[in-house]
Amino acid sequence: MAGILDSKSRVLDTLITVTGRNQAARGELNVKFASITDRQICYTTGSGGVLDDLTARIYFEASSDDNDTIVYESDADGYLQPFTSDDYTIYGGLAFDVTSSQNSTAVGGSHGAVTFSPGSIDIVSNTIIAGSLESFKKQMIIGSRNLNKYSKDEPFSISTNIVEFDISPTTPLDLSTDAVTKNVDQIDSVFQDHKLGNLLNYRFLPPKTKPYTGALTGSLLANYSKINQDPLDTYEELESYLEGKVYKEIDFTKTTLSNNVLMQIFDQNISENSLEKLSIIDVGEFQVDGTFNPHLFFAGKLYRDGSGALTFVNIFTIIME
Repeated sequence: MAGILDSKSRVLDTLITVTGRNQAARGELNVKFASITDRQICYTTGSGGVLDDLTARIYFEASSDDNDTIVYESDADGYLQPFTSDDYTIYGGLAFDVTSSQNSTAVGGSHGAVTFSPGSIDIVSNTIIAGSLESFKKQMIIGSRNLNKYSKDEPFSISTNIVEFDISPTTPLDLSTDAVTKNVDQIDSVFQDHKLGNLLNYRFLPPKTKPYTGALTGSLLANYSKINQDPLDTYEELESYLEGKVYKEIDFTKTTLSNNVLMQIFDQNISENSLEKLSIIDVGEFQVDGTFNPHLFFAGKLYRDGSGALTFVNIFTIIME
């Protein structure tokens, strides 16, 4: 139940979305960014164009709704968590249309029933991005821009909106030489995969004793076998890993100096009428001659092998320069 704010105090409400509260209940909430919005503040001006005094106005506490969902979350197994918009619901990766058809026999009755619509995932996948952007705009986030460099008439833009990859018997996999089919049990688990080797939770860190007086480091408690692969430590190793792979370049033709980009990648399966969100691994930046720091990301899918261990299958390698 919402309360009434003190009109004589300047109050900043802090909100956590429904998804955030669910993550907090599971102990998975990890706050990295916060935004400030004046979406729920009333601005009125008098006849002279001067902002009216609003100190006597009574305000209710700010609230959260479905429009606050900008980034669609996946669970620990890579499944897209359920979410609802004004037009559709995603549950278990399947799209459901929210209808009010009198003839509907779906669960929910004759009014406001939720019915499965074959082929609707093609429509939903096109509207998800639009809905995410629209929700972002509705936030009315307070920010600042360099008036000498940027104007509202010069929005963010990229060199191309569509990138296509050709699939042939030799690209991206050579059917004559590559292992094109693998059982999930043949894939390295995430704690062995070199693509996650740079992450602190997956590094080889054998336990050591505390350093004694005058020593910089402690001593190993025992000899431990290293079962994970060596990570990509240098840009040269990354270049060697990517050698021979097909790639596409996208230029940021109009952007800011900070290049603060938010990216979501979805996999649409029309035959199964399903939608998945790819998991993205942030490997980190590489130092290259002090000129630029390419930032490496792996995007792919998560699976469980026969023993229940989590495995990652890479689909796209993304380098932000």
